[in-house]
Amino acid sequence: MSDLPPPVYLAKLAAEARDLDQAGFVARYPHPSLVLEPFAVVTDDTQFETVRSGGTGAGRRRVVPIVKRDAALFAAMISLGRAKSCDLILDAQSVSRFHGYFAFDAEGALSFTDGKSTAGTVIAGERLEGGTRPTPPGTRIRFGTVEATVMSPEQLYDEAYGYWTTRVPRPEITR
Repeated sequence: MSDLPPPVYLAKLAAEARDLDQAGFVARYPHPSLVLEPFAVVTDDTQFETVRSGGTGAGRRRVVPIVKRDAALFAAMISLGRAKSCDLILDAQSVSRFHGYFAFDAEGALSFTDGKSTAGTVIAGERLEGGTRPTPPGTRIRFGTVEATVMSPEQLYDEAYGYWTTRVPRPEITR
């Protein structure tokens, strides 16, 4: 449990991955995370969604640690939804106030349960029609229209480091 800061952008983690080895990065970010693709966010009480300024692309991908907040309810569940009382808040109209929840089993494996959300949940390409589905690292999930990937701390390091290395200016070669 922790009282988490807001989600961070992958670009910020890329800067940290540049300065840390994988063990140091994993020690700093020890929890599995959702890496969210850019999505439209709720900006008012209408049914319209607008993409915030700042563009899209990999640099705007957000990283949300899958952990329980200290003040949140239901100790065994890591709730996800639009409501401010959820552990993981996805501020998109297609995400229900309480969309569903993540849970760890006795062996530490992660799963997701849809909370009868309006727009539904798709896990690894299959719509979750009630019940619970395992979500191991690498699993693609869609909450309404919001797409995400579950990543282990090691996968997150690789993703962040890869983001950084693809954006390093290449030196000019003169002959």
